[in-house]
Amino acid sequence: EDEIMPEPDGKSNADEPQSSSGELTRLPETYEEALAIATGARDHVIGEEEVCAVDGDCMNAADQLLSLHPEAKRWHGNYAGEVGHDIVKMGNYLIDITADQFGDDPIRVFTESQLESGKNGLDKYCGFIPALERP
Repeated sequence: EDEIMPEPDGKSNADEPQSSSGELTRLPETYEEALAIATGARDHVIGEEEVCAVDGDCMNAADQLLSLHPEAKRWHGNYAGEVGHDIVKMGNYLIDITADQFGDDPIRVFTESQLESGKNGLDKYCGFIPALERP
C-alpha cells in the first residue's frame, strides 16, 4: 500500500504548538505537528518501548489527546466494520495512536478528505463520526 502523505497546507513551523509543559497552545496546523503530538501522546500512554497497543488502549489514548487542547474532539466508529474504536480530531487532522492493535502502523494521521477517499487503508475508518460527549 502507498504511504499516506501529508496534504500540502502552506503552514510554517515557526511557532511550535506545544508549550514546555506539554499542553497545546494551538491545534496542529501541519501533518508534521500532528504526528509529533501523536508520538508524544502514544509514548505517554503506551510507553516509549516498541510495545504494541492492545484492545482498550484507544480510550486512554483518546483521553490523553483530548486533555491537550479543549477543541480536540473524540471520534468513534467500528474499525474495519468490526471493533469499536476511538480516535481524535485535532484541527484538520484525525489521529489514531493505537492503530497497531489491528496490525497497522502504530500511529495514523490523516485528514477528513483522505478518510473520505478510503485509500491507503483508510476504508477501515469508514463510518467514524464525532462521538457524543462522554466522560
